[in-house]
Amino acid sequence: MSSALEQHSDPQIESKDKKYILITCGDSYVGQTAAMYITDQLDRREGQLKKKHYRVKVLCANKHHLSHLEKRGIEVKEVQYDSIHMLRNEMKHHIKTMIFIPPVTSDRVMEYGKNIIDCAVTEKVKRVIMVSAMGVECFQDKETPIGQLRHLEDYTRQQYRYSYYIIFRLPFIQQFMYFWTRMMESRGMVGMPIDHSTYLTTVNIKDVCSCLAQASLSKKSMVWSTQRPLDSSDTTARAEEYNDEGPDNNNPSTRMRRIYELRSNQQMNFNMIAEALNFALREAGSNLKAEPVVVSEDQLEQYLMSIAKKEGSGVLDSLDAIFPINMINKVKQKHVEVGAGINQVLLDAKNIFHSTQQGSQALSGDFQDNPEFYPRPSMVLTHAYIKLILNHFRSARNMKPPIAPCNDVRNITGREPIPLTDFFMSNRQQFRPEEKAEQ
Repeated sequence: MSSALEQHSDPQIESKDKKYILITCGDSYVGQTAAMYITDQLDRREGQLKKKHYRVKVLCANKHHLSHLEKRGIEVKEVQYDSIHMLRNEMKHHIKTMIFIPPVTSDRVMEYGKNIIDCAVTEKVKRVIMVSAMGVECFQDKETPIGQLRHLEDYTRQQYRYSYYIIFRLPFIQQFMYFWTRMMESRGMVGMPIDHSTYLTTVNIKDVCSCLAQASLSKKSMVWSTQRPLDSSDTTARAEEYNDEGPDNNNPSTRMRRIYELRSNQQMNFNMIAEALNFALREAGSNLKAEPVVVSEDQLEQYLMSIAKKEGSGVLDSLDAIFPINMINKVKQKHVEVGAGINQVLLDAKNIFHSTQQGSQALSGDFQDNPEFYPRPSMVLTHAYIKLILNHFRSARNMKPPIAPCNDVRNITGREPIPLTDFFMSNRQQFRPEEKAEQ
């Protein structure tokens, strides 16, 4: 069987016009996983998603760590986002859809993001999918990452108001929980800057990639339909999600849905998240138990920076300074003292897990992560992206439960979004640091 790279080198295919799915900020976590996922769809799928002459091209600031994408036949182009000439040159070819991932790994998000949109308009890129963040309505500033995404949403809306554009808003990505394994192993805790009763909305990266693939590879996808009347039964619908100035503006009776929230509907607070994680660890035969500990944003920022820069004992030395043992013991003791009041909450978390477990495909391994989808701290955790992660926790603190259910993932992909409990259970071995060290 020929490899994906050999398939992309077929001279008969090369002789015909290529059609590109262009992904900006391809060196980001969402950018890399989306590029691999969409390429797999092109190589393996039959039917609607099989696009023989489609190619994936990613733009990046540094291609040094992206050789794994090139081996899959993905075109990787290194650009400077402040160079209009370089950006326009990469958009001159037949771009079917641009997945606009703002360069959140940079401290110049708004400047670079506007450059990308301006070049796309100039080169007449017809369809744009912007990847943004949930909670933008809570951030009006231009300094925080989510605040900058809010302004880029407005700019995209203004520049593409008569064309095809949609916005996918993402919450905290479930796979980022892998970053907490060092903390669990060395301190026996899961530290987050939210109260024990605060709910954290999540999404699995596979759901994100599946939605991006559906939207970018098929213009028949429901997200591009202009016949989207406001559904009174859709509790997530808001006025800003629809725009009358769509591509079919000649028909005043139609309007296009612009904003989609990609998230799991499983509602879990901090205590329930920790209990679900511990339950999965027990099912894996591990004695490791992680207590939910409220930490400051500064502490979590220092921790994420330390695992991005250091390996082995260097991380442990950093943890001694960030989370002193005596401080952790006091916090855990306080948690035990108030624990009687949250027994029902933990029981609810177990019930959620068992109800999700029945009939779930996750236990058969269908939701187990491919190692290529593991987020690498040294690549993902830039200073700017750590700020974005912290913004997700700040957004969680501002949200008031219950959070209305959302069917966007199901409507786009045809299946329910992956719950956080299924993610923990399917990937439980990855949360056993002591075993991974032995392998």
